[in-house]
Amino acid sequence: MSDLPSTKELVESYAKLQFQKEEMEAAEKVIKEALLEHLDKMKLDSQLVSNWSISRARRVSFKTDIEIARSLGAIKEAVDDTKLRQLDKSGVEIPGKQVTVYLLIRDMSQKDEQIK
Repeated sequence: MSDLPSTKELVESYAKLQFQKEEMEAAEKVIKEALLEHLDKMKLDSQLVSNWSISRARRVSFKTDIEIARSLGAIKEAVDDTKLRQLDKSGVEIPGKQVTVYLLIRDMSQKDEQIK
């Protein structure tokens, strides 16, 4: 007899953890929003509380049309991953290729509900 849990038990444990993770992420979001409100009230961008540093971070992203970016000189040359994947699939040896193997676990009951 093996001491290992069954595949079904492992998947059920995974699903339970996913649910707990979603609840934790929702709670974390509420707390972060409250902390931002505190920083706003005190007109601060950062604060040290005990051993914790709380900082307001800003990330800027652009949804700029390619022609506008070109006119501003904001176009750069980049590696075409799609083309490299096609070449790799056709058997061309690509230097620097790295393969990562990982496990995908999906809740298929949600997929069934989406089909209905």
